[in-house]
Amino acid sequence: MIQPITLIGAGICLAALYAQYKSRPRNARRTSLGQKLKLAKIIGIALLAWLSLYYSLQHSIGQIDGNDRPPSLIERAVSALK
Repeated sequence: MIQPITLIGAGICLAALYAQYKSRPRNARRTSLGQKLKLAKIIGIALLAWLSLYYSLQHSIGQIDGNDRPPSLIERAVSALK
């Protein structure tokens, strides 16, 4: 389940990005393919870091609570990517 603080943070980030997009001049320089690829790499790395942290914490909390279960397919895939 997604926590409300996560939704609030995501909303603030999206609002800031939208405000920045709207504030740029109409005749601004277009982004190049290299800049788009760099942004895609950064977003991909951030997503992998978030997934690995999320599943690591989820597994650790399960061990502390005594709900020791085998890792799921996604958990194994994220662990392999670390």
